[in-house]
Amino acid sequence: MTLVERIISCDNSSYELTYSAIKTAVPIDHHLAKIKLSRINNKTVFNWSTEIEPEIFADAIRNGMQESLEGLQRVLDS
Repeated sequence: MTLVERIISCDNSSYELTYSAIKTAVPIDHHLAKIKLSRINNKTVFNWSTEIEPEIFADAIRNGMQESLEGLQRVLDS
């Protein structure tokens, strides 16, 4: 699968990253996503939001992010 993403902004002080998928295997018209890390009760919380058009691809995008987070958790646990 081909995927090219562009970082729109990266704010190290607020731990926030905004990026966009610019080349994908499926025909999307618009994609914009944000990741923000926060510290809550001595834990790091990962907050991810996305905009996608056409919306029919939203579940696939969400599932891909979930798989990525599970893979990251496995790495951190080992």
